[in-house]
Amino acid sequence: MSKIIQHKSSSVAGNQPNTSQVAVGEIAINFADRSIFTQDGSNGIIELARDVIRSATQPSAPIE
Repeated sequence: MSKIIQHKSSSVAGNQPNTSQVAVGEIAINFADRSIFTQDGSNGIIELARDVIRSATQPSAPIE
């Protein structure tokens, strides 16, 4: 039997969780901003990822 994992989520642009809403290591997703958040070990909220849409006219920065 499989289990469903449900993350905290929001579909309102600009919403970010606070430390009372997510535990250390728990994931919160903002679908409007396409961002992923968690709480770090220092009792702060950190953004793990954000979807950045690149313009077709702007080349990607070279990897050095």
